[in-house]
Amino acid sequence: MYLVYQFSRNKIQELEREILNNYEVILELERETLKMESQMQDIKSPVITMKASDKELQVISKKVPDISLRKQLLAKKNLGQSASGL
Repeated sequence: MYLVYQFSRNKIQELEREILNNYEVILELERETLKMESQMQDIKSPVITMKASDKELQVISKKVPDISLRKQLLAKKNLGQSASGL
């Protein structure tokens, strides 16, 4: 009878330790969640604007070459080829 009691008592203590460990994990996860939520609130503007400012447009236009002249030359070349029947 004493062995059964001792075994039951040990099992209860083991389960209590497991419960306490699970509570510890839950509390740690809640801390992480609160930390992430506070970081999200600290973000001033989570929306990214799609409209570019004038300065950005000037930088982009300097990087991209004007291809209108090339298009005109290719159009003239294609007209000449289609007239010759090639």
